[in-house]
Amino acid sequence: MIIDSSTLKVFGFRIIDGRNLFPSDVNKACLINYTAFKQLKDDNYKNHKVNGSEIVGVVADFHVSSLYNKTGPLVLMYNPIWGTNNVTIRISVR
Repeated sequence: MIIDSSTLKVFGFRIIDGRNLFPSDVNKACLINYTAFKQLKDDNYKNHKVNGSEIVGVVADFHVSSLYNKTGPLVLMYNPIWGTNNVTIRISVR
């Protein structure tokens, strides 16, 4: 999933461990969700990479598709160029 520097704050995604992505992290670092973290063999994300990008943090699981679907492993990468044609709307229901 491609994100920008404000995605976690805007959508309320919670960082369980580590840090958010910075603009300087393009093609260098990524975040993973908790489901992906549980699949790591040594329970230490700091020694792992995904497609050459260092994992710098773990975010709590969140749904990216239908709520009927089980949450799967997910990688979040910062890239200000990819995904610029997407619009996402967050709706709060009280």
